[in-house]
Amino acid sequence: FRLLGTPLDYVDEIIAEAESRQVIDATGYSFDELRREGDAARLVGDQWKALAYFQAAYDKAKLELGGRDPRGMRADRRLIGTINRMARVMIDLADCHRRLRQFRLALGPPGRLLDLPHLCPDNRLGGVLVHATVWGRMERFYRARVYAEHAAKRLHEGSRKLQAYGYGVIGFVLFDQDRFEEAIPHQEKSVRLHRLVGDEMSALHVSSVLAFAYFKIGYPTRARSMLEGAYRVFAREGGHAEFATLALAYLGQIEFELGLYDEARERLKACASLARRFSRDAELFLATYRLWRVELATGHDKARRRHERTLQGLLPRLDPTFLPVREFVAAKRMVAEGGAGPGKGSAAVWH
Repeated sequence: FRLLGTPLDYVDEIIAEAESRQVIDATGYSFDELRREGDAARLVGDQWKALAYFQAAYDKAKLELGGRDPRGMRADRRLIGTINRMARVMIDLADCHRRLRQFRLALGPPGRLLDLPHLCPDNRLGGVLVHATVWGRMERFYRARVYAEHAAKRLHEGSRKLQAYGYGVIGFVLFDQDRFEEAIPHQEKSVRLHRLVGDEMSALHVSSVLAFAYFKIGYPTRARSMLEGAYRVFAREGGHAEFATLALAYLGQIEFELGLYDEARERLKACASLARRFSRDAELFLATYRLWRVELATGHDKARRRHERTLQGLLPRLDPTFLPVREFVAAKRMVAEGGAGPGKGSAAVWH
């Protein structure tokens, strides 16, 4: 691969896409039922299963078009409905790839989506917002900002639910660049709008990120209170593994930065346990890396070495460009050379 100049992470993504093609018998399912099954799998963190259901839904919508190219179609009401259903599930597919950190694959569906005719404003804006969030996760912030700014100008054309999602994405793009004071107003709007449309879980998800932004601008008590409240709801409701893991991760990070090492250790152990139960390698690596740093700060060498072995075992399963992976490799080298270890790190590590 080095000889051919082919990046290994790209090859891994192609293999991962092939592996994700689980066999789903869609015979007895309608399009809406397939999307509901995909949403249920995505909620508990099983992105591979979610991908399979969403792919089956996409195939079913495509079959309704009879193999015709949508770009040349006239404004037929039934076909417009099918095109918009297809567009909606393309956004779902992109979201699954993004959560699996398969960013090149995540850019494919919204790129095709924007070529479709007769799209409703929500789906067209949704495609633009997916571009913004994926480029942000790839740390290509200029591109992310261009898409986010374009979407911001047209958000008023979308439904209230789309606006809630849009303000959240714009806030995340700013947050990932550590521009917390700029991110906060967008995230606050997102939380309010999610609650107006009755989507409390999404409101709590955005408020978890908002809480960390509050911490970074000097409100630790408020941040911890918000995160503890969000985590209690996620734990009580069940089936929200991704959101619960995020809330615990932020709590652990805040307590680590405040020097509350015992509290941070307990949060991060719970976070790692949840990530392991739902086979979420990136979150498991992140929680274990923070535990490694807690033990480094407290001088517990035996526990630090144990976490180090876990991290080494996870490395081959992760994208080498993942920021916590880069931080760990650099920090481990510093420790081996007798250095003081890593600093506090960027907020983007936690998002």
